[in-house]
Amino acid sequence: MVSLWPKSQRKVPTFGKEITQLDFVRSLREPCILSKDFTTTFEADIFLSDYKNEHGISPVDYEKFLNIFDPNHEVSVEQIDPQSGRKVYRRMSLLDFIYLLQEGGDSQVYLKDWHAQKEFSLPSNIYHDHLPYFMKMDWINNEKWTESDENPMKGDYRFIYFGAPGSRTLLHEDVFRSFSWSYNVTGFKHWLILPMHRKAEFLQRYPEVDDFSTIPNVIEDFELIEAIQEPGEIMVMPPGFYHQVLNLTECLSINHNTINAFNIFAVYEELCERLIAVLKELDDQRELRTEDDFAETVELVLYSDYRITKRTMLQLAQFIQSDRSQKLKNDHIIDCDPPPDIEASNFWTFGDIRVVESILNCQCDCSDASRHLLSPNPCPTFIKQMNAVDYFFSQFIIRKIADSYEQ
Repeated sequence: MVSLWPKSQRKVPTFGKEITQLDFVRSLREPCILSKDFTTTFEADIFLSDYKNEHGISPVDYEKFLNIFDPNHEVSVEQIDPQSGRKVYRRMSLLDFIYLLQEGGDSQVYLKDWHAQKEFSLPSNIYHDHLPYFMKMDWINNEKWTESDENPMKGDYRFIYFGAPGSRTLLHEDVFRSFSWSYNVTGFKHWLILPMHRKAEFLQRYPEVDDFSTIPNVIEDFELIEAIQEPGEIMVMPPGFYHQVLNLTECLSINHNTINAFNIFAVYEELCERLIAVLKELDDQRELRTEDDFAETVELVLYSDYRITKRTMLQLAQFIQSDRSQKLKNDHIIDCDPPPDIEASNFWTFGDIRVVESILNCQCDCSDASRHLLSPNPCPTFIKQMNAVDYFFSQFIIRKIADSYEQ
């Protein structure tokens, strides 16, 4: 198990269950790993063999995997063409994909972005029931409209990734400024991450580069951070970080892209920036189209570029506001003023989650109150606090978008 990529002395921090929610929220300025302590109750071993391989881990049991899903189900698989060395994508059955994994070789087959959770309605006890509450605060994957045609996002952002040794995801930042997290069911992954304060310089100097390892001295010149993610660990990636990932062994992972109160402001800011760019690009068409036609064209281009439009975000915020107001019906908490500085982009990362408790006057007396955000089953009082936070942030987004339409 030797990495093909350069190594860095700067490591992604790993947190165990002893971390408090205050320290966790403040840590969200940077990527972090949640240790295996957080996944001991997960039941993803239904995918795994009963033996340990040469790396000391349980690999995927192909027969179990195919029985859980459907051997004939068609998926899109990335692989390296042996003649050109380029990535190609092929449609094939799950069974044929497993055959390619078994064959090995240099094709580096990789099943990516597979919506298995939705397509096969995976039982929630495999992982969802046991997730830290922070990861259940998910406006696009964990709401009553997620599986319905009413979903403003037009689908979910829950995926399974399954790749051969050497398969990889090259340099990118995650879609629409989402938080992403990746639970490694089995295998070892090598992550290389660009610090946020070096991002602008890197993109200016290397706008077309898609692989850190092609740049001499890139580790030291740009202070890259690395992690070797082990089975059972969860990588948490904040919005906007450029990163790439190499599967050192065969790897199976479960990934989500998430929007919630902790990053909705970043998503909205990015949307505004993308909208300005789209309007500038389409400016020469403004006089050639009706006002409604031009607005619709802007929406289409923005969606293809960013996957979220003003209309999408407004609908999502309205859904959240309506749902949370119902959950908080007849409760004084909904009449509270929102926390001060809620509109500041650094409200969470430089603020203090205890501000939420004091403003809402809704503290609980639980012995583990300082860790509720990372518990799969926090107390009702804490859930009420977070519902109120969702309500306040959704109101903020609705107001911002309404104001923009009036300008």
